[in-house]
Amino acid sequence: MIKLIGLGQPALRVQSTLALAVAAFLVLAGPRPSAYAVNLVANGGFEAGDFTGWTVAHSALGGTYGVDNTGVYAHSGSCAATLGPYGADGLLSSQSFPTTAGQQYELTYWVANISDAQGHIYNNDFYAAWNGAEILASALFNVGPFDYARYDFIVTGAAGTSSVSFGMRQDPMFFALDDVSVTPTPEPAAAISLALLGIAACRPKRT
Repeated sequence: MIKLIGLGQPALRVQSTLALAVAAFLVLAGPRPSAYAVNLVANGGFEAGDFTGWTVAHSALGGTYGVDNTGVYAHSGSCAATLGPYGADGLLSSQSFPTTAGQQYELTYWVANISDAQGHIYNNDFYAAWNGAEILASALFNVGPFDYARYDFIVTGAAGTSSVSFGMRQDPMFFALDDVSVTPTPEPAAAISLALLGIAACRPKRT
């Protein structure tokens, strides 16, 4: 298209260059599936049918710990973790995965509170933790039954490795957990710089 524009049409050349710069910005600033869609958490959807990749610390008083593969409690796929430590908190921890110090990551998971047929509210709590530190905004306490809800947090990686864990208690039913993911967030700086250079190049030269 640019080759068809005559030398006597500077306005059209400017508009075309600007359009190309904007298009480049949108491509670079948008999602980058190949670079950023890799989930660092192994078996985050529990589709292995068990706790492969996870460590379970049981409540001393017992309760429900398992992976349901019937699809009844799954958010996606056919499996989900069913977690209902009784009387005291239990802990579900992932294995460590490689992270870069200072790099931001997106932690996402889906959780549902499964109650009995009468919808009673029992003693319960649920929270997520990053590198052993509770994410305060994730905390649930004595909540009523609810269907799957998505939780999304931006966390900062540690040098070498990081891990995610979940603490919970549910007397006497359970929480369903599914689709846990940790992915690096894109860096917008390069896209913004390129867009600014493109806009600067669009300025017509003074004659």
